[in-house]
Amino acid sequence: FEDLITRIPKGCFNKRLGEALIKAGAMSGLVPHIYAGLQGLDAALGVANQRRKQKNDRQSALFSVESVRANEPDLFPQTTAWSIGECLQAEREVFGFFLTGHPLEEYLANVKNLGDSNLSLLHELENDATVILPVFVSSYREYRTKRGANMAFVQVDDLYGSAELIVFAKTFDACQEILLADKPLLLAARVDTSKDKPVLIAEKVELLENIMPQLIHRLNINTSSLLWNQDRVSGLLEYCSSPISGEEEKGKQTEVKGDENKVCLPLSFALTLPDGSIAELETMQTHLLWNTESQKWLAEHLDKKSMTIECKPWQVTFAGKRKTYQSEQG
Repeated sequence: FEDLITRIPKGCFNKRLGEALIKAGAMSGLVPHIYAGLQGLDAALGVANQRRKQKNDRQSALFSVESVRANEPDLFPQTTAWSIGECLQAEREVFGFFLTGHPLEEYLANVKNLGDSNLSLLHELENDATVILPVFVSSYREYRTKRGANMAFVQVDDLYGSAELIVFAKTFDACQEILLADKPLLLAARVDTSKDKPVLIAEKVELLENIMPQLIHRLNINTSSLLWNQDRVSGLLEYCSSPISGEEEKGKQTEVKGDENKVCLPLSFALTLPDGSIAELETMQTHLLWNTESQKWLAEHLDKKSMTIECKPWQVTFAGKRKTYQSEQG
């Protein structure tokens, strides 16, 4: 990294340009990760200026290389890498759009039934139909009505398309901060197909990271039986517990007394045996405690592709009629 910027003519590279290149991913492979690259940029520029000075003074190349190597460990601090979503946000700061991925991919890659449609299918729905959609806000504009109330016109997108979202006053008051959070959302809305392009009328909006733990219904694991040795089984059992009572409905998310998160999921296993056959197992009396610690253990010991999260429907009470609803919103 420091050798690259040293080769660039003096005056052609500055901190602002370096930050833009790092956020855009142009320095991938030259820095440990985006956050470390941003934190170590000042040190790298300092080393570059030092090497230029040594070259101008016609010092020995050997001493120059040793000097850089001596300072190399300090260039990039040992910091925790950003999440995929944070890296994508940095990318959008530079380009104005997502290039290498989408924030929703982190949530939807191994999730089933989170929402009942997508933005590319809105034109197939009837007027006034209701939808549940995971979306991301790409643009936002507030508007003050004649009655003095605030509402918003929002452009949302998902992995399949984009659409305009209208947020009337009552809904806007409840979700303004959520819309500005710059994070994936779960949206309950009605579809207005009376215009050339379908428009969404918001009824309820929640941060996806907040509502998703309430909707997770079951965890399915599909792996080889050879993966499960005694240590791995014991590790998984540390995050398992029995439901409150033995009367829980089969396959239902339950709560556990004394657990902070209170989310307890049934597990379903599909194990590929050495002879190629598949054994399907389902936990009945033992459920997985779904919290930060258990999710970290699963991420460290299992391939993400081998896990599938099933969600239950988001229970939202929609307004009876859209025209009446709009008049109430002001």
